[in-house]
Amino acid sequence: MDIEKNSKILFPFKTRYNKETQLDIRDLFSDPKRDIYGYLWKDIYTKSVKQTSRYRKNYKLSGIYINSQEDYSVLIGILNRNFFLTTRLNYGKWEEMYFKNTSNEKIIWELLCERIKKYLDEYYIPIKKYLIQKRPKNLWINLNEYDISKKDPIYYGFVGEIETIEINTIDSGVFSYDLLEETIENGILKNLGEFIFDDFFENFPSIIKKLPYNILQKMDTEKWYEIYYFYTYFI
Repeated sequence: MDIEKNSKILFPFKTRYNKETQLDIRDLFSDPKRDIYGYLWKDIYTKSVKQTSRYRKNYKLSGIYINSQEDYSVLIGILNRNFFLTTRLNYGKWEEMYFKNTSNEKIIWELLCERIKKYLDEYYIPIKKYLIQKRPKNLWINLNEYDISKKDPIYYGFVGEIETIEINTIDSGVFSYDLLEETIENGILKNLGEFIFDDFFENFPSIIKKLPYNILQKMDTEKWYEIYYFYTYFI
């Protein structure tokens, strides 16, 4: 499936499956039918899943499922997009707290850099390294907004023998569960670096003078060179 042409799929699991009409998660893992189910599976209740319906608890599970090496770039692209959208939520708060005084521009730039570093160090780089080294054929990226761990038998009833990666969207600080739908609507994001800087300086153009010149060169746009020199030498 061409993810670029099919990036807006978010199958309504919670309205299609229930205790009476149960989802066989093993069949779905074996044949994910991307044209119907997509890659990001949101709000699958364990009471509606054949393999976990017997348990008393009714967890709501969401995640990204990939079953081929060709899907690796899709996984990274979805995580990139959600990180980008989550980061944008901070712009208004940063502007209100710091942007009233130009001497605080450095603080906003550093806040952005800290977020990017956290994402790269704790998620992007480890996950890419894992994919390169392990080359998993089947992988479930569990996106939680509450506490369900591998110690819970329901967890294994759901994923079975499939390899998993855990991301708690609340504790991570760089992902947002509430933005999963918007993530899919916007589609995967391949080039995070250039895109996030471009968007950031659209919101805070004067802070571009804090940008290291080597990063400006990578952005490689005439518009940003002009803005950079304007704010660096004339403001």
